[in-house]
Amino acid sequence: PPLTSVDMNLVALGREAGLTLLSLVGGQPAAPGIRKLPCRLVVRQSCGRPPGG
Repeated sequence: PPLTSVDMNLVALGREAGLTLLSLVGGQPAAPGIRKLPCRLVVRQSCGRPPGG
């Protein structure tokens, strides 16, 4: 069956990483700590979801 998975929003993740890298290359300090980006659960049939539902 199609597997339930987590969409990690890799476009936003890559954008955040790229902007951080550009800031560092430009001589600006990077903000310390953990950055939390939104993600979503993609429920499919492996979780018992009925077909078409």
